[in-house]
Amino acid sequence: MAGESLFNDAVGVVVFFALYRIAAGRAVGAAPIALAFAREVAGGAALGFAAGWLGRRLLTRYCRAPLGMAVTLALAAGLNPLAERLAISGYLAVIVAGLMVGNVRLADRLRHNWEIVDEALNVVLFTMVGFEVLVVPFSAPVLAAGLLSIPVVLLSRLVVITGTVGPFARRLSLPPRAIAVLTWGGLRGGLAIALALSVGAEVAAAPTLLALTYLVVIFSIVVQGLSFKRLLPPSTPPA
Repeated sequence: MAGESLFNDAVGVVVFFALYRIAAGRAVGAAPIALAFAREVAGGAALGFAAGWLGRRLLTRYCRAPLGMAVTLALAAGLNPLAERLAISGYLAVIVAGLMVGNVRLADRLRHNWEIVDEALNVVLFTMVGFEVLVVPFSAPVLAAGLLSIPVVLLSRLVVITGTVGPFARRLSLPPRAIAVLTWGGLRGGLAIALALSVGAEVAAAPTLLALTYLVVIFSIVVQGLSFKRLLPPSTPPA
């Protein structure tokens, strides 16, 4: 489930930058945009699969923790610049490669190290968020737009989940509140803020977009995150 969530995030990043190019006037026409999107997704997935397959072979043959750290670090740090040179999605390449090597025998030993790296990077990101919030224009119209954005985001997720998971609910034996849990549990955080921070001055609405993102993320973490447990069905004690 975590891998599927990361894969969705990677595709979302590709969609975001496609829309960013349109908003900045760098891309026009449906056909070029669709072609660029397909190239980035297919190319990123192919590059990640090839690099992940090679990394998996190395880790399977030489089961050593130092080698595992070196291989995973090379995948995480090296695939993105390589993908940029090839004009494909580096985010998707890194995630697909990670999924390929994520269940080798060394995975449990490497996971702790990467969790430390993840926590450190989150600290850096949210420190930047704290500095950036000082210059975000939280005017009354922006606050009103942010409050309207929250139900729009939730409704969009509800529509997507209902359309994709709903038809298979009976076959998958999903519990009655599965759609609600999946909708309310779609928390936003560091990735959304990082993408909003990446919007440059060529997009006139960049400060407003950043403010709206802050409001959606704050609601997601504070309200959705703290109330999510109440939606879960009560656990059944073992017989």
